[in-house]
Amino acid sequence: MHEALARATDPDTSHTAAPSRTKREEQKRAILWLLSNIGPMTDHELTWQYSRLRFRNDWPATQTDSVRKRRAELKNEGRVVDTGTVSGFAGGRASTVWAAA
Repeated sequence: MHEALARATDPDTSHTAAPSRTKREEQKRAILWLLSNIGPMTDHELTWQYSRLRFRNDWPATQTDSVRKRRAELKNEGRVVDTGTVSGFAGGRASTVWAAA
């Protein structure tokens, strides 16, 4: 079964903008690499590390909020877990610290 990248009711622009399945999987592999090699971190830290290391590791370009979305997909797949710790105050709120499962 394949997950839809955009809802059937979404406008054509949403379907055009949805990243390819291959790109999404590459982004998820990069996020898992970050969590496994650098260690647990917040979505904000993940986004920063992804941007910092993207060219060196030949990871695909991504929108700022895409790292959080891919991390959420990894959580739903059981490949990333909530550590039970919060850190920092991104946007004035405590942020969940995530780890590779």
